[in-house]
Amino acid sequence: LHRVRISGLVSESIWGLVVELTTLTGTLLSFIMLGRSLGAAGYGGYASLYAIVGPLVTLAASGSVLAILQHVVRDGEPLASTARSCLSLSLGLGVLLTLIGTVAGTAIVDSVELVAIVAILATEFLAVPLVQVAAGTVQAGTGFIPASRIRLVLLSARIVVIVGLFVAGALTVTTLGVTMFSVATVLGLLSLRSVGRRYDFAFVPGSFQLRHLKTNVLYSTGSSASSLNSDGDKLVLAASGYAVETGQYAAAYRIVSFGLIPVTSLMQVSHNRFLVHIEGLRGQHLRRSLKFGLLAGIYGVVFGVLLYVAAPLLSLLMGEEFEGSVVMEGLVAELLEGARA
Repeated sequence: LHRVRISGLVSESIWGLVVELTTLTGTLLSFIMLGRSLGAAGYGGYASLYAIVGPLVTLAASGSVLAILQHVVRDGEPLASTARSCLSLSLGLGVLLTLIGTVAGTAIVDSVELVAIVAILATEFLAVPLVQVAAGTVQAGTGFIPASRIRLVLLSARIVVIVGLFVAGALTVTTLGVTMFSVATVLGLLSLRSVGRRYDFAFVPGSFQLRHLKTNVLYSTGSSASSLNSDGDKLVLAASGYAVETGQYAAAYRIVSFGLIPVTSLMQVSHNRFLVHIEGLRGQHLRRSLKFGLLAGIYGVVFGVLLYVAAPLLSLLMGEEFEGSVVMEGLVAELLEGARA
């Protein structure tokens, strides 16, 4: 049984790493291509917009997914009714967050058009959560690996869109936002239909349960605080009028954040293991956390050293406008290394 569990963890870790590497590819492509197309100031506006998205999107996306896992895997609630309840919460919160984000975006980000702001926010708060809720339902009902396949479809589509627009010479924040909203909406609706057929229920919004909202908020609060801690500085820079500096800093921070991918993968695949516990066995989750935390800490130190060596490559990837990011990258790496140590 122990060998089976280890084998399952390895397989899920591999799939989780594939998802994260695909995410990395899409992020890296948009990072490089938008950076070259928009320059430091334009990329700063784009990064500032996603700094608004980060603290809020957990309510519409990951919070709903974690609520499904909590109530189905741990509490044993019916999959269909729980999934439909969380879908309703995700859509309702998504509409509200799109409105709030649009107001904040127009007030803070001057370099991005209103159409682009609305398109990006609607994509992240409404369209993408459709796919995430569908994948979360499969993860709760079957497992992590089939859920990863659903997530990979959306991530791969994003790569195709970015490369296609760049090759066509039409890659801007507006075209990326509008195209991704259309693509993600179609994929989300198809995913819901497919998952509903898989588990024999109509995957449409249903009556939501207050306990699901409470669980969503409980999970989202911590994630939102972490995201605000990571991205709040970009918002302050953008609101203060430092457009170029915001772009350079965002580029440096993005490079450093790539190093967190293996850690994020480990967190995703291990989540279900913290929902199941042995009654009467004290400290089991603490011991598990310490074991995973030690691995993440060692990796953080190694990555910090490697980052110092590769830092000068940033200006080659992004262009001369981002030379200032090299120094910033080193400083951010020190923070990361210190935190992991």
